Amino acid sequence: MDNNKFSEVTVVVIHGKGGIKEHLPSLYWNRKNLPGSHGLIVSNIKLSDDEIKDNDFLLLPDEMNLDQYQDFMIFCLHQHIHTDFALMVQSDGWVLNADNWNDAFFDFDYIGAPTHGALCNGIYYRWYEWWNKNNPLVVQNGGFSLRSKRFLEAPSRYGIFKQLCDFPELNNEDVQLCCFMRPTFEKLGFRFAPIDVAKYFSFEHLHPVMHQDIDIKKIFGQHSRFRQLTDNLKMDWKMPQETFDKIAWEDKVLDLFKHYAYEISTS
Repeated sequence: MDNNKFSEVTVVVIHGKGGIKEHLPSLYWNRKNLPGSHGLIVSNIKLSDDEIKDNDFLLLPDEMNLDQYQDFMIFCLHQHIHTDFALMVQSDGWVLNADNWNDAFFDFDYIGAPTHGALCNGIYYRWYEWWNKNNPLVVQNGGFSLRSKRFLEAPSRYGIFKQLCDFPELNNEDVQLCCFMRPTFEKLGFRFAPIDVAKYFSFEHLHPVMHQDIDIKKIFGQHSRFRQLTDNLKMDWKMPQETFDKIAWEDKVLDLFKHYAYEISTS
């Protein structure tokens, strides 16, 4: 890395079914918080120069469904990244506090928010049932994740294949990379961030088993399908009240966004 630490980072947004515009606020916000970074927009619809701004733009030849998105991420994206790292972002994943960036994040080939899911001895556990089990392969959320270019290249270069599963969630690219494909990655020398580092990079949802000893104001970013960035310090909170009441510590998450002075709309 040179003196501008983010000059070798490309911030990436992708949408293959006409919805790219809702992701652009996150792209602009994340690049603002990573000065010197590059940007890449991947879309199946054309955008104006004002919307693209100073980001690279890849126009897909056809629509891309969810399964095709998973394949694009694993096997194709690397061809369009010209920096050492790519930061994947979405409308629901962004930098919360740029001051919490840690250069140690660059020491790993993949880092994202530790989630409730993990593979242990061939069994996939949800809702933190993997906690205290030996050597869990924990899913680190892909929607806001930092990946090295060599990591992106590896499946195509070395023939690291997916393991297709009957349960659709297990075919998500982050589950495939962090669980089923991870042993092969590690055999080749690639490094996934340990939980104690990853939990400072980002969070999906807070939970007492993982976050009880952490100052959540020290976390760099966040990703959750229930939260959408609509503009600078403006967000849409899409979580029904009954879901809010069921998720541990979601009240602490809401307080965190209020601490950062977000204007919050509910839907």
